[in-house]
Amino acid sequence: MQSLRAFVTLLPVLACTSAPKVTANWVEIAHRSGDSVETKRSLRALMSNDPEGASALAMRLGLPGLADDDIAQWSAQMSAATTSDQVLALTRDHASRRRAAFYRLLQLKDTARAAEVADHPVLSALAHHLGDRPDVRDQALTEAAQDHAPPSSAVRAWHRLRRLNVPQSSPDARSGWAALTKLKAPTEALKRVESAPVGDCLRHLVESLAYEEIGRSAAAADAATKADCLPVQIQRARLLTRLRPAAARVLLDELARRAPLDHNLLMALRQSHPTDSAEHIEALKRLSAWYPGDLEVLRDHLTQLEQRQDWGRAHALCERSLAFRYDDQVHLLSLRYLALSGAKSARHPQHRALMHRLTWLRRTRPRLEALTQLDALVAGADEEGGALGSAATQLKPGKKPSGGAQAPDERTTADESSR
Repeated sequence: MQSLRAFVTLLPVLACTSAPKVTANWVEIAHRSGDSVETKRSLRALMSNDPEGASALAMRLGLPGLADDDIAQWSAQMSAATTSDQVLALTRDHASRRRAAFYRLLQLKDTARAAEVADHPVLSALAHHLGDRPDVRDQALTEAAQDHAPPSSAVRAWHRLRRLNVPQSSPDARSGWAALTKLKAPTEALKRVESAPVGDCLRHLVESLAYEEIGRSAAAADAATKADCLPVQIQRARLLTRLRPAAARVLLDELARRAPLDHNLLMALRQSHPTDSAEHIEALKRLSAWYPGDLEVLRDHLTQLEQRQDWGRAHALCERSLAFRYDDQVHLLSLRYLALSGAKSARHPQHRALMHRLTWLRRTRPRLEALTQLDALVAGADEEGGALGSAATQLKPGKKPSGGAQAPDERTTADESSR
């Protein structure tokens, strides 16, 4: 009996000292943070629990040497397949690897059969877009927009489709866009697009945005009438919200049926509708689901969850964002929410993960001042209410990601993760 009591007493200590269970999400976060050592260590640990998923993840992250030999060999056979029948034959006994077949079929330009094996509506939309079937593509996107918790693979497919949807434009228009978005120089952008052809969608979008930036509202509105492509129509509706809000809402709602996942459109819908309206709430849900790397959207969603003290959901939202775009402040928020959800207790199932992540931050980010506050919370010196307003404070408007962030649009190979 005394031995049993001693063992029970030691359980919390063992929980703190043993290594936490590695998740695929943590591998993604470590990779995006730029820590190759932690990425490889975690991948090897994940391999023992989930060789299929870990191998697919290793291939996608550009680390094929860490993949299981059998799976790596199968992947090589998939890449070497030259006909659709060969591709489908390879997946006959491996249903979980259908996504690899989907992308290989796209490479072979068999978009019809790719659409048949797609495991999410947005992948179907991608196949139909490449197959020049816009009506079916739009139907698939409408269905995809109803998913407020899409898998990571679907989000990556959506951002690939977004890149393919960029209107064709002249070199002068692209130069103006670069001046506006990268140099933050609206006047220079206007100079660069002067030589672009009239009717060039990107030219008139740049003109309207640049005029709006420098305070010339009438010129911005006029530029937004000179092209009829979707991006310019959305800009026209945005500008209309200040002058005729009711008419703008009607136009935006109509455009939303055509482009249910367009980022600019969803942002405009939020601006034109009251915060407690169904339209505003739905737009925020779609933005949060399909643009996890958008820190402004993340901040607004987290603020709502903080008010409800839904720490578990807030933590999950941060973790999802980190897997697409690493940021130190989002990482700190994620761990704060995790601690508040109960993980600061040594008996909590995620306590070891919390302590491992804190140790990782101290090692890789020794100058991160906010770590002291997080240590105080874990030690019990901070109350739950201390997290209220954290997102609004740490994720300020216009803030750039810190800590080696990467853009959410990553290259996609035929070895897509099955997650």
